[in-house]
Amino acid sequence: MLEDLSINVIIPVLVTLIGFISYFFGKIISETYTGIEENSQNYIYGFMFVLVYFALPLSIIYYFRETLLFNLNIYTGMLFFVLLSSIIKFVDIKQKVFVVAKGQAYEEFEKEALKRTNLILKKFKISSDNNYITNVFRFAFTGIPSNTTMLVLTFLEIFFVVNLIYSSNIILGVIFLILFIGNMSNIAQLSVARGINYPDVVVEDNNGNKYSGRIIKFGKEFVSIRDKRDVYNFSRENIKYVLAKEKLSLGNTTSKNVENKQQDKEKSKK
Repeated sequence: MLEDLSINVIIPVLVTLIGFISYFFGKIISETYTGIEENSQNYIYGFMFVLVYFALPLSIIYYFRETLLFNLNIYTGMLFFVLLSSIIKFVDIKQKVFVVAKGQAYEEFEKEALKRTNLILKKFKISSDNNYITNVFRFAFTGIPSNTTMLVLTFLEIFFVVNLIYSSNIILGVIFLILFIGNMSNIAQLSVARGINYPDVVVEDNNGNKYSGRIIKFGKEFVSIRDKRDVYNFSRENIKYVLAKEKLSLGNTTSKNVENKQQDKEKSKK
């Protein structure tokens, strides 16, 4: 009777907890995409993320627990501490790279980063013609990790945290568990960041003001764009047109032609 009661309590609590975690990470992923957010997709995105980035690594560690769980001594504990700290810091840097690249033209961002990289190479008297070293710096400073890389890094984070707790380093394990949970929001963003396209556009409002930037979010009633410094939110009712920048090869004349064509169409309808 007591066992049945405990199961009846545990299952709803577990489902509620999984639902909450799935929605939390799903919302982060949905906000990263440019499209309209829906509650249903938040749960779907979040559940898939939890399944791949939480459940899969934990299942592997549990299945191979005799091989993957260690009683750490002070030296291996310090090594795990350094490696885990490095991964968390790396993920944090990559999230900041993604935010910068999202807000401005990626080419300009990469150009500036490579310029600074060359200055570092010169200080160490390393030739900037070395493509391997340049590519390493490009990945370190401007590259967005692939999904496979993020999955491997997440597995290593969980592996280190579990071993710290398993080795009775409870205080250290709990501290890094909290840091890991905070770090997972960055991992959720980066898990989808590589495949997202934020188109460069020009928006003209009904007052004739033009704004250049990247579309970072749009919905049924709004459009949000971001330039290098600011975010602009527009109601669709107040927008005359949105024009992709790749269509502006002829400069302002192209946008005027598009506007004139739209006006001609409206006149012909009347």
